[in-house]
Amino acid sequence: MTTARQLQGKELSYNNINDTDAAYECLAEFDAARTAACVIVKHANPCGVAEGADLVSAYRKALACDSTSAFGGIVALNRTLDAEAARAITEIFTEVIIAPDATEEAIAIVARGKICGCYWRAGCPIRARGPDRKDGRRRFAGAEPR
Repeated sequence: MTTARQLQGKELSYNNINDTDAAYECLAEFDAARTAACVIVKHANPCGVAEGADLVSAYRKALACDSTSAFGGIVALNRTLDAEAARAITEIFTEVIIAPDATEEAIAIVARGKICGCYWRAGCPIRARGPDRKDGRRRFAGAEPR
């Protein structure tokens, strides 16, 4: 989280950092140039992972995997958060949203929603993993893969 910019909410707890790391690592499996993707994690377990034509459809598919466990979870997105996705995400309580960036409209929607913390990784895009990537678990810090 060292490269993330917090827009609102409380500081992340240890569990939030671990969940965010897990969500980010899973999200790295998806190429943002190819598809929108969403990962929802709670207590280091994925509650939903999905891709779609746009972020809102990816989010809705991920939420449909286990909407009960997703309550209070971490939502990670591989593209800029837009207003439509922000509206959908703020329909339930979400602990953290992490995305490469967000539109001004999405930021305003999230500020009114049921979100504890919002973090954007501006300047550090989420990169899809290559097939030869073999690095071990590392803390979410925006580091380039080895």
